[in-house]
Amino acid sequence: MIEGDTPNSMGGTALHNSFAFFLPSGMEPQNYYLMLAHEYFHSWLGGKIHREEQEELTKWFTEGFTDYYSRVLAMRSGIISVNDFILECNQFFRNYYLSPVLNEPNTRIQTDFWKKHDVEKLPYYRGFMFAIYLNNFIKLNNKDNSLDNVMLDLFKATQATKDKKFSTALFKNIMKKYIPHGIDKEIADFIEKGKTIDLSNVTTNLPLQKINMGVFDLGFDLDTLVNEYVIKNIDIKSNAYKAGLREGNKAIGWDITHNPDQIATIITANNNVFKYRPEQKKDIYQ
Repeated sequence: MIEGDTPNSMGGTALHNSFAFFLPSGMEPQNYYLMLAHEYFHSWLGGKIHREEQEELTKWFTEGFTDYYSRVLAMRSGIISVNDFILECNQFFRNYYLSPVLNEPNTRIQTDFWKKHDVEKLPYYRGFMFAIYLNNFIKLNNKDNSLDNVMLDLFKATQATKDKKFSTALFKNIMKKYIPHGIDKEIADFIEKGKTIDLSNVTTNLPLQKINMGVFDLGFDLDTLVNEYVIKNIDIKSNAYKAGLREGNKAIGWDITHNPDQIATIITANNNVFKYRPEQKKDIYQ
């Protein structure tokens, strides 16, 4: 474990009977548990269930479903409470519906996963939401079944034959056992085309409400800031511009979170400090 100083910078990887982590100091204990749960679930998604298709195209499953099950299993085992689980779900809802790249197709993830931060996070959010959608879609057809059944069937199918691996086609075929007409349209719309996952179709089992919340809008290109320490492509209608930031400003520090409830702080040359809310308003589920 390597301890860092950046509050929102963290990462991990599962190794043989071990983990490697880069974590900020002062992290909440719950975040340790969830990160461990996420990496350990990769013993199944990635360790036992291998993928057949190109890595970035299946991130919605390998990472998004792992994020979902790491929280579900943490709740079932008592590591986090039901209230904690709800808070985690709400955070994923916000991250998904307020993503600036929400409706990008899956091919964009393939090309820009390692280049753009927002694109990198999209399959995590999209897969988490799709897992919730499918879990409740299955329950509408038969309340005694859930996404758990699909995952177990998928595990058995990939273990039955040595060369059998996860593919979208295999996943869709297994889903027909629980949703007779299949999910070809859902995969095409929500995953491949990037249409917004509308939970209103599966709200029977979900206590949802819509609230008006700010969409994260930094007002300029985040990747250029991180890589070049420069304000670039600033939107003159944004709160960043209203706060006084201008195209070409040199940045020497910043404090930014992808949460529109927070204040973004940018420190430019000569120690000029600019603070503003990186947001626009939008109706989303919680």
